[in-house]
Amino acid sequence: MITIYNIKNLEVFFRMINSFENPVIIQLKKSVCSEDLRNNIMLQEILTSTVGENGLEKLSLSIEGKEDVDKMVAFLLEKNQKKGA
Repeated sequence: MITIYNIKNLEVFFRMINSFENPVIIQLKKSVCSEDLRNNIMLQEILTSTVGENGLEKLSLSIEGKEDVDKMVAFLLEKNQKKGA
């Protein structure tokens, strides 16, 4: 499971998630959402509509597959580098 904080640009984030080969499952506090976030327009719109001015504050995801995990790590590193600039 990977927990991501302060996702500002959801369009870029969802584009990356949609490119994953394996399911990306949202982890909720007390249960597991059985919906795959990849290409799930309805779920992505719900998440987009709940964000505030600061973006999506926290999102926990279950990601499988080395290539998909590597994409997520690259995204997080890029996000962190832009923050520090």
